[in-house]
Amino acid sequence: MYVYQIFKRCTLIYKRASFWLGIVFNLNPLVLLSRSRRTHFIEVFDSNASYAKKLLVLGIALLIVGSVIVVALTFFFQTEIVTVTSVDMTTTGSYLSDRFRSESGYWLDLSISSNASSTIHVKGQTVGEVFKVDGTTYVYTVPIHQGDVYQIQVENKANYYDWGTFRTVYVNNHISGNFYLKRSPVYLFPLMTLGGIFIAIGIVVIPVSLYVEHNARQRAESIFKCQRCGRNVHIGLETCPFCKLDLTKYWVTCKYCGKFYDSHLEKCPKCGAESEV
Repeated sequence: MYVYQIFKRCTLIYKRASFWLGIVFNLNPLVLLSRSRRTHFIEVFDSNASYAKKLLVLGIALLIVGSVIVVALTFFFQTEIVTVTSVDMTTTGSYLSDRFRSESGYWLDLSISSNASSTIHVKGQTVGEVFKVDGTTYVYTVPIHQGDVYQIQVENKANYYDWGTFRTVYVNNHISGNFYLKRSPVYLFPLMTLGGIFIAIGIVVIPVSLYVEHNARQRAESIFKCQRCGRNVHIGLETCPFCKLDLTKYWVTCKYCGKFYDSHLEKCPKCGAESEV
């Protein structure tokens, strides 16, 4: 019993010394608070930071989902074939395809070959020639403008000069292959836009949530709840501005009679029960 009393008095002296040393040397107030008062700080912080944590999770989720959408559509999307035109002919002249109209997101995939020197042309009715190349094998992707009418020409360049008739003679040229009018899937642009929006929101939300959580932590470290009225009070005030409680003291409630009294007292002033602080 005697040892217990000495321990209680040493604890009381330590509390008072810690409190005033903290004020004099401007130490971290959280270190000087008892477990119950530190719990008030944690509650204040948790109530404000919980929204920031949810916001952070949302931002990370949007960033991941948006990135997955963009990567999947970039590397794995299937193009749509609008029309396929096949050619297999032998001629001394040129091959001319049927005319076709280009819409938004259309392009040409060429896969045509010839057994003699030729020139391939892709011509638009309004914009004129948009593609031209010489050779015998043509495997190209050609972008075309929206709203124009196009035609493909394979011009035969294989010829020789006949001195007997004094004219240029074109040799037979076998032209074969396909050209494809393709377009992006109708879902590509909306989904790419959605993925971009998700990524943008995630990039904005993540730092904002971290900033909110940082502010919540700083705010939690600068306030605590008054033991009497339960309102938030800034650290450093000596009196609660709401209920006028002396904040330089730590108050407890007697578990026997319910009296609210200074914890520095060894006994409850009303019923005489010993303090358990």
